[in-house]
Amino acid sequence: MSAFILDITNQIENVQVENVENFIDKIVFHALFTPKKTSCPCCGCAEAWHKGKKNRKLRIAPLGNKMAWLILGIHRLQCTTCQHVW
Repeated sequence: MSAFILDITNQIENVQVENVENFIDKIVFHALFTPKKTSCPCCGCAEAWHKGKKNRKLRIAPLGNKMAWLILGIHRLQCTTCQHVW
């Protein structure tokens, strides 16, 4: 349901919502970015390994009279062929 709200209100796709925190003055969505297709930008190989994760804090459109934030976890990937990290 929360991923649907993010898609409708902010056109944010390919996310898996892990947690929603509801405060008096704000709503915080914790989500993980899950791309549909990943391929290496250098060699085009379709296989990659996860190599860590970084969180980004983004302010999104308010919901009602509350500010909304999205804390988005983005995986770093490493190509299995050329070892490029992106």
